[in-house]
Order: sequence, then structure tokens, then C-alpha cells
Amino acid sequence: MAELVVVVAGSGPQALTLCCLLLQKRPQWRRRLRVLDPSGTWLDRWNTQMRRYEIPSSVPVGGVTREEQPRRSRG
Repeated sequence: MAELVVVVAGSGPQALTLCCLLLQKRPQWRRRLRVLDPSGTWLDRWNTQMRRYEIPSSVPVGGVTREEQPRRSRG
């Protein structure tokens, strides 16, 4: 395992924004950055805060939300 450069406590919108900005400046840190969150669930705080701020979890693409888009077959 590579030596860690940055450990971010929490996985809320602010923490994940910080990670994105850091990786834009230093893409080589990709495998040396860790995010720790006490919930133990990926994006738990993010989802909670988005609901609290009433920000929709699906973004319309061409007037259709992701849930409404037809699924493509993988065959």
C-alpha cells in the first residue's frame, strides 16, 4: 500500500469537493488519499445533506431524469 498523503474525515459535500479539488491539482495522489466517515456507508452524509437542502438526487438529462431513461441491453 502506498504511503498516505491526505486523510479526509467525513464524506459530506464539502469533504468530497475538497477531494476533487485536491485531485485536480495533484492527480498522482489518487491512490494516496483516503476518506473516512463514521457512518460506514458510502455517501451517507452526502445523501442526508442533499435531502436536507432539498437538492434532487437525479439530474435531468435532456428533459428526462435518469430513472426515466430506458435501460440499454448489454447483449
